[in-house]
Amino acid sequence: MQCALQKVSRNAPPAPPPTLSTPKRVTTQRRFAMNFNLTNTPLEPILALLIGILILFVPRFLNYFVAGYLILVGILGLTR
Repeated sequence: MQCALQKVSRNAPPAPPPTLSTPKRVTTQRRFAMNFNLTNTPLEPILALLIGILILFVPRFLNYFVAGYLILVGILGLTR
């Protein structure tokens, strides 16, 4: 009984690359990606929430939190 397997030589040339005329497979399935871009996010409300929560837990640092908030909002306002 003979086997129909083809023997491949180790020195065989590599297969040629596909040509540009090869048709591409077109898919009709749509993929939706959720992009979160931080540059378009308003940072002032996030800062206000964060500092408000910190004031609830550590009220003795109220002056420092308010001062830091005002400095950050001022810097953000100047850079936009």
